[in-house]
Order: sequence, then C-alpha cells, then structure tokens
Amino acid sequence: MSMKQLLRRAAALLCAAVLLASSVCTAWGASAFLQAGSAEAEIGGECTVLITGSNLQILAGVSGTVEYDADALEVSSTQMQNMTGDVNASTPGEVRFSGLSLEGISGSRQEILRITFRVRENTEPGEYPVNITVGSAYDTSLNSIHMTTVSGVITVKEKPAEPEIARFYFGMDKHSMQKDETVTVRILTDKEWDLAAGKLLFTYDAKVFALVSAEPMSALRQATCSIDTTRAGAVSMTFAQSEPEGGCEYLCVKLRAIADGNVTTKVTVAPETLYTADRAPLAGTGSTDELTVYKVEEPPALPALRVVVPMALSTDKAFTALVMVDGESALAAGDFCISYDTEALTCVGVETDDALKDRAGALIMTNENFGDGQVRFSFVDPAGITEDTTLLHITFQPKQEGDSMLIPSCVSTPVTADRETITLDMASAECSVKDLFFTVCFFAEDGSLLLSQSVRYRDAATPPAAPEKEADGNNHYAFIGWGGDYTCITADCDFTAQYHATAHDIATDTAVAATCTKTGLTEGKHCATCGKVLAEQKIAPALGHDMVIDMAVAATCTKTGLTEGSHCSRCDEATAEQKIVPARGHSFGKKHICVDCNAEDPVLKIEIRSLPTQTIYVRNRDSLNVAGGRVLVSYESGAEEEIGLTDGMVSGFDNSALGKQTLAVTIGSKTAEFTVIVLVPSDLNGDGVVTMMDLALMRRYMAGGYDDVILVPEAADANLDGEVNMADLTIIRQYLVGGYEAVPKE
Repeated sequence: MSMKQLLRRAAALLCAAVLLASSVCTAWGASAFLQAGSAEAEIGGECTVLITGSNLQILAGVSGTVEYDADALEVSSTQMQNMTGDVNASTPGEVRFSGLSLEGISGSRQEILRITFRVRENTEPGEYPVNITVGSAYDTSLNSIHMTTVSGVITVKEKPAEPEIARFYFGMDKHSMQKDETVTVRILTDKEWDLAAGKLLFTYDAKVFALVSAEPMSALRQATCSIDTTRAGAVSMTFAQSEPEGGCEYLCVKLRAIADGNVTTKVTVAPETLYTADRAPLAGTGSTDELTVYKVEEPPALPALRVVVPMALSTDKAFTALVMVDGESALAAGDFCISYDTEALTCVGVETDDALKDRAGALIMTNENFGDGQVRFSFVDPAGITEDTTLLHITFQPKQEGDSMLIPSCVSTPVTADRETITLDMASAECSVKDLFFTVCFFAEDGSLLLSQSVRYRDAATPPAAPEKEADGNNHYAFIGWGGDYTCITADCDFTAQYHATAHDIATDTAVAATCTKTGLTEGKHCATCGKVLAEQKIAPALGHDMVIDMAVAATCTKTGLTEGSHCSRCDEATAEQKIVPARGHSFGKKHICVDCNAEDPVLKIEIRSLPTQTIYVRNRDSLNVAGGRVLVSYESGAEEEIGLTDGMVSGFDNSALGKQTLAVTIGSKTAEFTVIVLVPSDLNGDGVVTMMDLALMRRYMAGGYDDVILVPEAADANLDGEVNMADLTIIRQYLVGGYEAVPKE
C-alpha cells in the first residue's frame, strides 16, 4: 500500500470515527500500560528489548521516547511491530517512536517496538534501566488513552576471565632429515613469563633419535638448573632462580637421527610445577610435534620460502617479520605475495635486507600500497641464491589481541639462473598478539603506599594528587615530582614523592589603625610563600566618636529637604538624625509649566489609534514587534499629540505563554490595551505541545475539511508559508520522531 493510499484510508477511518463519536464512547482506565522488557548481555555483546502494550482496547496511535544509558549502550537496530510508523535513534540516549494502526490493536503482550542494543567495551557490569515516556496515545475515535509505563533493565555481565596459562611449544631448525643428521629443538614459551621455578619434561623416541646435548637457554641465564638424561627417550630439567629476567627460550635439545628408513615420530614437552616470581603457582600446557627420518634415496623436502616472526607480540609494539628463502632453491627470479589480515595487522613499512643490497645484480621491487592486506614483491638475482638468504623486512603494527597468519604465495612461477622452474614450499607464520601489563606503585615520603595501578605496556601511569608536606619553623616544602619517569611503563616500578625545602620568606603584616567603633591590629610577621604565622598581630582598642553639626537643607518642588542634625567627623555615624522635609509640589501655569521649576504638564489620557502590523507570534521564537502602532496622547493642559508605539511603552508580552494576551501601553501614568496571539505552529488543539493528537486532527482536517476541530486555526500552518496543505502534515509527522523542528527557522 502506497503512502497516499494509506493517508486516504486513515482519513476515511478518522471521518467515520467522527460520525460515530456521538453514539460510541470508549472508557479507558489506568490499566492500559506500555512495558519495556528486560534482557542480559555480556560486555561487547548484544541483546534485544521488546516494547509491548498490555490491556489494550483498540489502540490506534501512540508516540513516546525510550531512554537508556548512552555511555554504556548503543542502538544497533530498531523495528516497529504491529503498527506502521517512524523511529528515530540518532540522538544518543533516546529512541523516539510514533506508531499508527488503522484498525487498532487490542489485548495483552502486543509488541510495538523492538530495539537491539550493543554493550560498549568500557561498560562496567551492573544493571542499566530502560525507561519509557509516552507522549500521547489515542483510540480509533481519537479519544486520549492513559497509559502507565513500566521500565525494563539490561543486566550487563562481565566476560569470563581466561586463566593464565604458560604455553610451551617447539622451535625447530628442520622437521625432516636423513640418518646421522641432527635436529635442534628449542623449547619456547608464548610470552616472557617471569618463571622462578619449575620442571620441564621433553620426550622423544629413543629408537629413532639419540640425544646429543641438552642445555638451558637465555630465560634461565641466572637460574640454577639440573638436567636429567638417565632415562632413555626423556630429558628432565628442573630450574630455580630468585630474580627472573624474563624471556621465551628455556631449553635447547640436539638430537641425531639413528633410524635407517622412512619413519615419523613424535616429540613432546610437558611443564610441571611452575611458579612465578611471587611464588604463585602457574598452570602450564605443553605441545607435540613430529619429526621425520627419510631414506637417502628419497627426495629431500622442498626448499622453502618462509615468513619468520618474533615469539612475543604486543598490541602496543610494532614487530618485524623476515621473508627468507632456502639456499638449495637456487632462486634467480620470481613474483611473490605475503598476505595478512587487515583487521588484525597494519603494514607500516617494507625494507630490503642489507646483505641483499650488497649483492651485485640483485634487485627487489615492492608495491607501495599495503592497505589491501598484501605485500607483493618481485625478486631478481642473475647469479641465483646459493645459501639461506633473508629477502625482506616487513614491519607490522598489531591492531588487537588474537592470532593471525602471514601467508606467502607465488604470483608467478619462480625460476633458476638457467630458467628452470622451481617448486617452493610456502611456509606461513602465526602471529599471536597479547597485551602486556605492569604494576606501578606511588609512595609518600614516609614510605606509605598512596596508589597501586596496573598499566599496559608503554602506556603512561596516572599518579595520585601531589601530597603536601607541612611547613616547620625554618622551612616550607614544595612537591617536585615522583623521582622518575612514569610516562612510558615497560616494567614493574615504584615512585616516591620528592620535595624541595625553602627557607621562610619573612613578610611584615602591616598594623591596622583603630576607628571610632572598631578595634585595630598591631604589626605581625608571616612567611610570604607558605603563609605560616611567625609573629601574631594583637588587637588595638577603638577611638570613640568626634561629633560635628549637619546643616539643614531647604525642600523644592520635587525634592525633599532635611532638618539640622549631627555626626561623627571620623566615621560619619549620626548622633542626631536629620529628618526629611516633604517636597512643596509643582505650581503649574497656563502652559502647564511649573512656575518654580519649569516641570512639564502631566498626561491626562492615551488612546490607541492603530494596532501594530504583527499581532500573531510564535512561542519562544518571536520578539515583540510594535511597528505600525500609533497612540493619541492627551495632556492635562488640553493639548493632544499622535505618536508611534515604542518597545518601552508596551508591557505584558510573554512569548512563552500560549493564547491571547492583553498588552498594556503606558505613557506617563496612563495606560491603554490591545490584544495579540501567541501560538506553536502544528499545535492544533492549543495544549502547548505537538503530539500524536495534533497529527490526528491535521489528518482529519486534510481528509474532510473539518476545520471546526482545530482549536487554534493559525497553528495549522506548520511551515508558516500562509497555506495549510500536505507539507504541513508531513512536518508534524516528522517532528514527532525528531526529524524536523516544530517551529521553522526564519
């Protein structure tokens, strides 16, 4: 159904309602209500709140506002239910709606509006109310309906915290080898855990590999380590250290292949009894990997083009990935692409390896736009690669926590210096990004803790308010800082308040002379810098009055006089009060001029000869305009004068008060009156607000010409263009959901 058809149908329905109004009357009680449902959501999640009506009896139209906490919630979507209408959610903190049903809706649990909210990431757990305000409601006969509102609540829950787990995994220089070849297995952690003690168990197949060596790595450079290799196929390492320095590398095991034939076996690492620097136990998880020993006659594994990234990555720190190619590839030319997830990473730079820059004839060309999630490059070396070579350094800035991949691929078939094609193993790299936090403490000078906070890596700590140190008899003290830089935190750290001592700057407190009735002060001393009192001022007694005579003053026509009096010469306090002598009053002559003081003749009466051009005003917008108004002034002397109205003559105008207003014109002591009208465009029933009832009256007027239903005919011209038409109807409808202003701007 088109909007025009809908309006015709609505007009017909409203006309029918007018004809039946004399015989049908719907009695509405206070039992009808509009309710906001309740919902639950986690921080960052979504939930839907239903706005329903209950105990309804032919609800034809309703408008209102749903209010919520915009700091905690935001609107994802809205949808009207069982009614046609408009919804405006553009203003944070409120959703305005206006609904219409031609036939009316009845009963209980009738859905009117669905609102889907998203919980903001910085929202605290708790309950957040969803409140409803009804603007207006009416039935199909345009009778107003009283609706009670019931608020809902959105319960925000904390995201379940993930337990901290130290994850151990392998770093290997190869995964396949021939008999008698060695493989180096490094046991690493997912980030720099400050492990003070623990045990690691590494296992392998003793029938496939023989142990060559087992040594602790950089994370244990200050630790006492015990490595047990007595059990075949196992390496057990126990370690302890009092001041862990952090790191990701714990154990390096070298194995030699002893199996003669094709065999794939597993190696495992499992942590046991891990403790942090504060002696707290830490959960750990190990991993499993595979190693393959192949026969000599079998073809070796493909040479690889691989991406290598650091082990520990933080959202606050950029990292550099290396693009490397194996020397056995004999690569001379090829086009390649490194793909990455743009939602997780941003490419901030690409550089050719310094060693490659020195190779004669070698050249790498890269694309300059990395926003499409690809770093494309072309490699040319006429001599061909003969050893493991780093080609590129690609710098990325993480955007968020989580795992993503750097995936290499061939854009064109790579070739050797002899133009023979090469098949390369494209080895991807996983980027695991975590946020790092450190504890920062601020202490007072006496060592008492003022503030402890957790600060993200490289963020600035927020110190407490600077503590004051009380002045003593010799010095006062100024706070000068916390004894260190807290603007870029990279480790746990403490800061202590620092002060500078300054000798008192002695200032003199000037003596205050006593007066007749008030005491004075003696000289004193204090510190001009800190205000400490060094010599207290003492009180000086009052002086008492010194009396003189005040001469009498004669009265005039308009001014009073004074009798003789007396007062104090020092403080002017009166001891014999002067009394007022009344003014004599005017003595007017034939020309109504006072013979004593030349005062003018008083006004006898005033009469409005013509009204101002503007007599209709828009509430809270238009100012008084008296242009065009004329007044006849008559004086006691018999003279008459016609003058134009001015703003200063007129009183009683209030542009915030609706309806007719009687304004007073005052000249001298005489007044006259005229009437103006103050209205709100679109307020057809004159109640001071634009509601769904005004929309219904306007639709009835447009459909059947029933202008007698409009209590304020001048208000039907919503856009103030001098005509009442469909444009005015559209303005009223859009205003109800916040689309237009109720009063058009000039």
